[in-house]
Amino acid sequence: MKKIVSFYIALLVIIFLILNNFFVVKLWEFYFVESKKKEIKYIANNILDVLKNNTAQNLENIDKNYLIYLFSNLPEYIYFIVYDKDYRIIIYYPVFFNVDYDFLKSIKFNQEKLVFQDYILTYFLPFNNYMLAIEMNLNFIKEIRKDLIYIAIFIILFSFPFSYLLSILIFNLIEKRINIIKEFVFNVSLGKFDYNIDYKYNDELKDIFIKIKLMKEYLVKYINEIEQNKKILEEIFNNVPFFVIIVDSYDKIIYLNKPLDQNLKKFFLKNLTDIELNNDKIIKYDKSYFKMVVFENNLNRIGIFIDITDFYNLSELKDKALAMVSHDLRTPIASIKANLQFLLTKNLENDIKNKINSILLELDRINYMIHRYLDYSRIKLGKKIAKMEVIKLIDFVNFVNDFVNFLEYSENIDFNDEVIFKNIENNQELKNKNIPIDLELFKQLLSNLLDN
Repeated sequence: MKKIVSFYIALLVIIFLILNNFFVVKLWEFYFVESKKKEIKYIANNILDVLKNNTAQNLENIDKNYLIYLFSNLPEYIYFIVYDKDYRIIIYYPVFFNVDYDFLKSIKFNQEKLVFQDYILTYFLPFNNYMLAIEMNLNFIKEIRKDLIYIAIFIILFSFPFSYLLSILIFNLIEKRINIIKEFVFNVSLGKFDYNIDYKYNDELKDIFIKIKLMKEYLVKYINEIEQNKKILEEIFNNVPFFVIIVDSYDKIIYLNKPLDQNLKKFFLKNLTDIELNNDKIIKYDKSYFKMVVFENNLNRIGIFIDITDFYNLSELKDKALAMVSHDLRTPIASIKANLQFLLTKNLENDIKNKINSILLELDRINYMIHRYLDYSRIKLGKKIAKMEVIKLIDFVNFVNDFVNFLEYSENIDFNDEVIFKNIENNQELKNKNIPIDLELFKQLLSNLLDN
C-alpha cells in the first residue's frame, strides 16, 4: 500500500512538472515575442529616421554599400525592404532576397500593421509614398524551446525516482510516528490501562496523542466508577429476597443474581420471554407462588421474581378461616331472627313491633353481608359455580329496584324505575327480552360497585 501511494505521489509530481514546464515555456515564448514586437517597432522608427536624414528624395539611386554602412549596427536577424504603391521593391537590406508578393499585397498600402506568422515577425510602416516592411526572423525560438524541453525532460526523469524515494521516506517517518499512537490505542482497547508510552516528536500528531491519553484517563475513571457501582448493585441483588434475571434479545441469560434450580430457571425464562412488557402477574410453580415484574432496558429484558408462597398461603388460610366463621354465624342469626318473628305474632305495642322490624331488617342485612363474603371466598377458592337462569328484562328491572331500595343508603341513589318501566312497556322487543343471569352474583357485583 505504501509503495502504491508513493508511486501515485511521484506520478502526480511528474504530471505537475510536465504541466508546469509546458506553461513556463509557453509563457516565456509569449513574453519574448511581445518584447520583440516592441523592439521591431523601435528599429523601424530608427530606420525611417536614417533614411529621411541621409538620403535624397529619389531612393532608387541610393548606393548599396552606403546603405550597408548606414545600418551596420542592426541585429543580424533584421532585414527590410522599401516598396512603392505598385509593390515595386526600391531597397533591399542587407542583400537581395526573394519577396513574397502575395503576402505584401495582402497588407493594405499606407496601413501600419504588425504580423507574426511562422515565427517571422513583420512590421509594415508607411512613410512618404513608400512602405517600409521590416522582418525579424525568430526561428531561433524553436531551438531555445527545444533546449528547454530537453532540460524539462531531464528534470522530469530525474524527479520521478527522487519523488518516489522521497515519498517512501516521508511515509516511513509518518508511519513510525503513527505506529506509536496505534500501539498505544491498541493496548488500551485490550484493557491494558496501565500501558504507557512517550511520544517524543514535536509535530501535529503529538496533539492527537495527548488527547488520546487524556481520553484514556477519563475512560479509566469511568470504568472504575462503573465497576464500583456494579459491585454495589451485585451486593444489593445478592442479598435481596427475590430473583433477578436479565436476558438479551436472543433470550440468553446474561445475569442471574443467585443460583437457581435448572427446572425453576427454565420456568422463569419461559415466563420472562412470553409475558408482555411492564406487566406483572402471579405465576405458580409446583406448590410455590411468585409475583413477576418485567421491563426492558437497551434491548435487554429484566425480570424480577418475588416468592410470595408464604403470603399466598397465609391469605388463603385467612380466607378459609373467615369463611368458616361467617358460616358459623348464620346459625345464631337465623335463631335470633326466628325468635323475633315469633314475637311479632304476639299482641305487642306498635312501638315494640316497629323496633323488632328494624332489628329484623338489620339482621337481613348482616345475613346478606355474610352470604356475600361466603360467595366471595368460594370464588377466590375456585368453589363458586355460577347458577344461570333466564328472566324477563322487566323482572330484572324489578329485581334491581327492590335490591337498591333494600340498601341502607338507598335514599342517596337516583334510580328512576318509572321511566325505565315506561320505555320497556312501549317497546315490544324489550318487553319480550330474556336475560341469562346469576342473580346472586349480579347482586354482589352491584353491591360492590355501589359500596365503592
